Amino acid sequence: MEKSIEVIAAKILSVVEKKRLSMRLVMEHYFRKNQDVEIIRGVVRAYLLGLLRKYRILDAFAENLLDIQVSTLGSFQRSLLRSILYESKFRDVKRRRLESLLKFARKNGLKITWQDVVLVKNTPIREVLRRYQGVERVAVEYSLPTWVVEYSFKLLGKRESFKLFKAFNKRQPTWIRVITNRTTREKLLKVLERRGFEAFPDKDFDDLIGIRRGEGLARIPEHKSGLFVIQEKASVLVGYVSGFREIFVDFTSSPGLKLSHISERTGYGIGFEIKHRRIPSMKNILERIGSRDIIDIVNTDSRVPPLRRGSSNILLDPDCSSLGRLGVSPEIRLWITPDYVSRHREEQRILLKSASGVLEKGRCLIYSTCTFTIEENEENINWAVEELGLEVVEVEPFIGVEGIGVPFAQRLYPHIHHTIGFFVAKLCKI
Repeated sequence: MEKSIEVIAAKILSVVEKKRLSMRLVMEHYFRKNQDVEIIRGVVRAYLLGLLRKYRILDAFAENLLDIQVSTLGSFQRSLLRSILYESKFRDVKRRRLESLLKFARKNGLKITWQDVVLVKNTPIREVLRRYQGVERVAVEYSLPTWVVEYSFKLLGKRESFKLFKAFNKRQPTWIRVITNRTTREKLLKVLERRGFEAFPDKDFDDLIGIRRGEGLARIPEHKSGLFVIQEKASVLVGYVSGFREIFVDFTSSPGLKLSHISERTGYGIGFEIKHRRIPSMKNILERIGSRDIIDIVNTDSRVPPLRRGSSNILLDPDCSSLGRLGVSPEIRLWITPDYVSRHREEQRILLKSASGVLEKGRCLIYSTCTFTIEENEENINWAVEELGLEVVEVEPFIGVEGIGVPFAQRLYPHIHHTIGFFVAKLCKI
């Protein structure tokens, strides 16, 4: 059972939750060390996405039916329990396989029986949900942190929030940006269709393709040869907002996709990155898509940028609470708390002040995040206007919904725009 999908998933999930790392990074590390099971990598990823989108329901079954307090378990035991319950409740698995899993679980100190599995399988979800009320019940049903549900209700209202929560738990298109100096969108669409992908041209951006169905996108030759990058539609919007006319310095550049999108058309860009360990991966990506020679990467702290006031514009996509990624990166649900919002807001303002300090009059700053909190978005923009003397300017294209109380700012939502939750605004020094 050590190399079964369920156990591998539990091992990965336990590290993700314990160390608060992205599932993608932990999976890369695991399969690099265990290349004999690389063939099931895609299946494990799909399995974990499904499990994480149900994890609070699974925990509710454990606590209310089996009297197992999930929070008292070790990280691997907790992940293994969720894996077993997910198999029992949501997947059609043969008894022999489940019994082998239960035997493995008992060897690892997890007391769960076949009778427990049958009880979970036969108990309707609504029976467990009846034990919760109000916001808590909604949070358990959609496997979201309770505070996120409360926040969304206040921000968007209940009707719109439910649409958002459903979108978080559904598969959205995978977006890829065509490297247009190497191929055309039309040619790439034909290749993808021949390879079995259900692909379609985006209606807003002429270098973007959506993928509705198909696995192994990162392993096909066209990806390896740099004909496209996997990049969210929301992220691609930043490039278009820039206008592709002038040089940009990216204050938080890793992995380099936004900056490369702009630099491919302007001919040059500079990327600042504070974390040295991110730079090799960034260089590899830029090398693969042919942008390495037009982008200078500087390992530096953007809070004290090595820049004088000059003719460059600035990209600023700082670390944030990432609530807009609760669908594509559902592991965030395991640890995100309101403290992340307040902490990130302060860090974001330090970077905004630093960026403003090196902006010359007439130059602009594009600010974006992958979250939907007002504190990290509109409040920061208003603060930059009042404290730093910047001005929000109109942009094209405008494909989102207007920012809350901030004209010209854009918000994107998964249930409306079929991409991650996102915010972008352009501020200029007048």
